[in-house]
Amino acid sequence: MAEEKTKVPPDICAYVDDNHSKVTLEISLPGVKKKEINIKMHEDSFNLSAPREDFVYVSALSFCCPVNP
Repeated sequence: MAEEKTKVPPDICAYVDDNHSKVTLEISLPGVKKKEINIKMHEDSFNLSAPREDFVYVSALSFCCPVNP
């Protein structure tokens, strides 16, 4: 049985533009290869997992308003 890695939250900055028409997510995942990032966008939220050698980044956040995933 594989050993389960420790789960760690990434640094996330989410903000809306001045017109309230665009939500921007900036997510810091040091040490993770781009092809290893698993992000799923929904109309009201997103969830993310990104494994590293020593732990895995995980996060799930809700948006304040509906978005076009």
